[in-house]
Amino acid sequence: MTGNLERELRTLDAWAQSYPRDTFAISLPAGLALSSTGQHERAIAHAEKTIAMDPDSAPAYSNLARNLLSANRPDDALLDISRATERKVEAEGVPLIAYLVAFLKGDQEALARARTAAGKRLELEDFIPHLEALALAREGRLQDARRASVVPVEIAQRAGRGERAGLFEAARAVWEAFYGNAASARQSAGQAIARGRGRDVDYAAAFALALSGDLQRSRSLAEHLAREYPEDTSVQFMYLPALRALFSLDDGNPAAAIEAVQIASRHDLALGRIGFVARYGGLYPIYVRGLAFLALRQPAQAAGEFQRIVEHPHITLVDPMSALARLQLARALVLSGDRVKA
Repeated sequence: MTGNLERELRTLDAWAQSYPRDTFAISLPAGLALSSTGQHERAIAHAEKTIAMDPDSAPAYSNLARNLLSANRPDDALLDISRATERKVEAEGVPLIAYLVAFLKGDQEALARARTAAGKRLELEDFIPHLEALALAREGRLQDARRASVVPVEIAQRAGRGERAGLFEAARAVWEAFYGNAASARQSAGQAIARGRGRDVDYAAAFALALSGDLQRSRSLAEHLAREYPEDTSVQFMYLPALRALFSLDDGNPAAAIEAVQIASRHDLALGRIGFVARYGGLYPIYVRGLAFLALRQPAQAAGEFQRIVEHPHITLVDPMSALARLQLARALVLSGDRVKA
């Protein structure tokens, strides 16, 4: 509830030491606590230990596949999925990971199969359309992305899941802001907040508003996050640093922006809570740091930041930000004098 993932891990360690045969205590760290903070090898170890103790533990197979993919081991993730299938274990996240692996590999036949399999799962009824809208936006097909994004929002809304609908709506706000469509970004951000408030919805809306120039509303959301979630790992070490850096960039102070986002460096390659639950928003502090270096006319440093994003497609996957990172990398290379590589 507090979002303090370091304290959660300490509690789980004590639990596992006291009750070493309790697979729940062994399995739980491989979920949000380790996965969202980029500690994938530790998460893999926990998931594998859980499966060794209980070969029919559905959450363990989901956690293992998710973290193998995030550790850039997609083939191993598929092997894990095969093991779960062979044992007839109905692991909730497995069809989703199969879909993401196929997307990463660019295997259209596997992607179609994974889409069909995932479509049979009620818990993914809205999530696969959400991913497909993100992927369309990543390709720059914004008209198609806007039409596709209506579907997951409506499904979540009908199910009475306002915050989830808000999270899907906020995704549209973020990609519109990345593409420079300020009016559309502000409109979608406002709709997202109206559909359902939550730490991740507020962050995504605030990020979109900051990028699109509505600093007043973005600052208000950031203040709310700081006040309501003082212990939350994602909020304090990823969300707020990225937002404060954007505020400093708007103030014309890129040096302050780099300083603001420095605290996020320990979690640079983490999905964050929003990336864990909605598959966008990961690595945004790196992107903002790159923007700050561009503003400082330090293109080599900026290129280094954007290159880090490009080198981790297994983390960004469908996120439109990964396409924009390539554009910013090209701009940094032009400023560096390397027009051919740009």
